[in-house]
Amino acid sequence: MIKYKYTYKGPVFKFNDIVANDYKMETIAENESKAASQMIYRFKKDHNLVQNTRITIRKELIKQSSEKYAY
Repeated sequence: MIKYKYTYKGPVFKFNDIVANDYKMETIAENESKAASQMIYRFKKDHNLVQNTRITIRKELIKQSSEKYAY
């Protein structure tokens, strides 16, 4: 299975209110959708938020790098 490195730099929203203006994250995932899910999960864990807190990021700001990882 091939995975790619994804990076994000942009706003993070909590219930449609901006909680971080220029937040930077990165992860390794199979596709952009999984990368977004992992980034949101990690944001919740890092900020001690409960699982059902609605956190969103702008998916158009997620960038895929050319780095590939084989698992």
